[in-house]
Amino acid sequence: MNRRVPPARAVTARVVVGALAVVAMVTIIASGPVLLLTLGGNPVPERLPSIDELATYLRTPDDGTLLLWMLTMIGWAAWAVLAGSLLLELGAQLAGRRAPGILGGPQRVAHLLVAAALASLSAPGVSHADAAYVETTVHEVAEGDWMWHIAGRYLGDEQRYGDIAGLNPHLAERYEEFPDHIRPGDRLVLPADALDRGVRAHATGAPVTSAPVSDPTGPAVPAPAPREAPEGPAPPEGPAPPEPLVPEPPAEAPEAPAPEPDPAGNEGSAMLAGGMVASALLGALLLYRARKSAHRRYRRVVVSGEDAAAEQGVRVAAGADVSRVDHVLRVLAGGGSMPDVAALRIADGDIHLVLAAPREDAPPPFRVTGAGRWALPADAALPEPPGIVAPLPALVTIGSAPDGHLLVDLERLGALTIGGDGGAAGDLLRHIAAELAHNPWSDRVEVALVGFPAAEAELLVSLNPSRLRIAPSLAEELARLRGRVGENSGALRAHDLPDAADGRVRDTAADSWTPRLLLVRGADADHVADLDALATELAAAGRRCAVAVVSTATATATADLAADTGGRGYGGGRVTVTDDGRIDTGTVAGGHGTLTAAALPAHLLEPYAALVRDAADPADHPLPPAPEPWAAGTDATGGPLPPAPTDRASTGIDAPTVPLPTVGGTGGRRLEELEEQVQRWWNGDVPTLAILGPVRVTAPGPAPTHRPRACEELVALLAASGARGLTAAEIGRHLWPGAAPSAAARTAVITDTRRWLGDAPDGQPWLAESDASGRYRLRDGVLVDWHLFRRLRARGLRHRDTDDLRTALRLVRGAPPQGAADPGAVGARVCYSWLPGSPFAPDVVRAGVIDTAHELVEQCLAAGDPVSAGWAVQQAWLADPHRHDDLPWRDLMRVTAHTGDPESLRALVAALLHRRELDSPDELSDDTRELIESLLPATDRR
Repeated sequence: MNRRVPPARAVTARVVVGALAVVAMVTIIASGPVLLLTLGGNPVPERLPSIDELATYLRTPDDGTLLLWMLTMIGWAAWAVLAGSLLLELGAQLAGRRAPGILGGPQRVAHLLVAAALASLSAPGVSHADAAYVETTVHEVAEGDWMWHIAGRYLGDEQRYGDIAGLNPHLAERYEEFPDHIRPGDRLVLPADALDRGVRAHATGAPVTSAPVSDPTGPAVPAPAPREAPEGPAPPEGPAPPEPLVPEPPAEAPEAPAPEPDPAGNEGSAMLAGGMVASALLGALLLYRARKSAHRRYRRVVVSGEDAAAEQGVRVAAGADVSRVDHVLRVLAGGGSMPDVAALRIADGDIHLVLAAPREDAPPPFRVTGAGRWALPADAALPEPPGIVAPLPALVTIGSAPDGHLLVDLERLGALTIGGDGGAAGDLLRHIAAELAHNPWSDRVEVALVGFPAAEAELLVSLNPSRLRIAPSLAEELARLRGRVGENSGALRAHDLPDAADGRVRDTAADSWTPRLLLVRGADADHVADLDALATELAAAGRRCAVAVVSTATATATADLAADTGGRGYGGGRVTVTDDGRIDTGTVAGGHGTLTAAALPAHLLEPYAALVRDAADPADHPLPPAPEPWAAGTDATGGPLPPAPTDRASTGIDAPTVPLPTVGGTGGRRLEELEEQVQRWWNGDVPTLAILGPVRVTAPGPAPTHRPRACEELVALLAASGARGLTAAEIGRHLWPGAAPSAAARTAVITDTRRWLGDAPDGQPWLAESDASGRYRLRDGVLVDWHLFRRLRARGLRHRDTDDLRTALRLVRGAPPQGAADPGAVGARVCYSWLPGSPFAPDVVRAGVIDTAHELVEQCLAAGDPVSAGWAVQQAWLADPHRHDDLPWRDLMRVTAHTGDPESLRALVAALLHRRELDSPDELSDDTRELIESLLPATDRR
């Protein structure tokens, strides 16, 4: 996102090229007529010849005069075309419009010459030379200001904080963490289009000048009168959720580019700094939704589109493979001798274990890398984990570095005090709570919250009420924990166990080792002594005893972690978070230097909790209506729109109840022309995009050799944006979410994709150049399998045509694209983070395929064709390979029952129960249970 000034060499080159372009233009326009008049004379005769003179002239042998005259006329015609092209392009580009392409190749040459000439006049080296005459707004940073919110205040778009950073290189030299780190008193030069929209949270500083400035660090000049803010409601605190990516009807291009809402939804990429907590949340969302899919009703979806922007942000921020960490811990525990792990570090995808006591017997594929250090390479294969409980359920992240994260075992520390900046310490404590709510290895923890603001505590508990609760009082919780330390210390001695982790691994009195954790926000002075007393008792126990406390209070008796000997002691430690968000780990767990403290800002709790609430709530949602004009009258999957809510039963929609209107195709094609488009799809006559499975683009041009996945994703992105299109900046934010791609990289991807897609039959590229508003679009005619699927389904339902439904299902090749790259892959570009809320949202596509298969099953069974019905179920399972949705299971039960084979039906029910990890059909969804009861006698439902 950073806007950088080109080096002097690049500016000079641009000016030289521009000057040559100007010389060429002047030569063509002015010198052309002079040269033609000199060589060929005036081509216009003094008088028009008579018919007799013309006939005599044609019968007389040519002495070269006629040939010279014809060549002269051709030269004048060529000059007229070139000069006309130059004048046409010059007028259009000065007006900010796109010239109509009426003169072919010469006009394209003219376009390049005019563009080069105009670019030289606006070269940064030229404009910055006259910086004294450019009006500049400067913002003086106040306490608590964030660059993100400053961009929202002045530019109306939080995502443009990189534009501000690019204008302030002096601060990048001063602060290593710039633009994430700024200090009160810093002065930020703002872009030319900055407009003060009024003070907001985390952007409370004042504009100190609107006069020209040559040195942003120099003295301030008197502030001007504040600009009048535009009318409208006051902006909410924190970034507003960006608009989801949905196509819109084409609109008339404005005279000049106007700011558009950012559809990328990358709020989390800039604000959700905790990659571990984002990864844990994403894993929890997928688990909740998998369970919820079993109860999904026909023509419903399990994901609400209202939270799409927040989910996009979470997917961008999820930068660690928490499932692999869980796998590693359980494999270690199943090896027979669990090492005493004090901390765990993820670095460049490798997992490093820091042991409290050195051990040289690391089991393969682990290897010893130093005293008390084991490492597991990122590409190492692991055996299946044994079916045991997680050995270290209190393992949490406290800091991160560019290459990974540091996790410590709270249970082994016993008591941890977080000191330093109150806001940053609270962000770390909040992050710990959220991780404990979702970490897959924390499945047996009980976390009590004390001292948090009431609303904040309720949001934290809503993340996972089975793990988190609000404690009635600190004194009561401390008394309970002190009693538990004594009880568990005695139990460990009685069972001859080194500590609680061994009790879990050996399954000895396992219920006794469920960790109870206490998170205290800002304890008052009266309770500091009680916290110290608990820390003292934990130190005296000298082992894990399923109790830990983390507090932002200043506990006087806890030892500083910097003085702790490698994290080997129990009973307490202290970390301090600085006001710039850094945390010095001292020698905790062997020493890891200074890291960025893990943080979950308070204002992200609400969107975070909303995602979890929707995923955990068993209620499903109606399908949204189709966003494209050509699909009017259908939902987003090609089915008929439901009747009005007052006419719909509360149990949902069981069958199409309203006739479908005629659905047009892209560019006005009607359903009757589907056969031609389907044939083109199979023949590959035009560029195609397949999303009903792994994304695949077929095109006639040369496939890109550099960044091929980005080019492929760009085709999908533009197809999803529809007629609205995307600007170059929006393309950059979508393809490189949370990053700042160079203009060269972005342009290369667009250019390579255009070359790959090739030209349409009329000679124009399928990916047109940007229009006057700066937007890129795919031309009408690029085929998308999901569009064909929806149109085939719509016609098949309208006419009850099984051939259309079969053809639609033949397009399905696998599960719809899920999005992000492999978690934890350092440096990896996060792919398809924009999918949630888009027309290609995987949950919507999956529901459309499953429902279409169900409709084909209905018609095939009615026609006595169970073979085709069984094939439809298999196509549904291509889109749902984990078979989370119950509807295909029910369809297959009906197909099996149609064959009259009760033994196969019982085996099918048993397979469903095994996959759901259930013991009885009574635990299945209501619809599935009722179908089993209707198909099998009670004696067979075992």
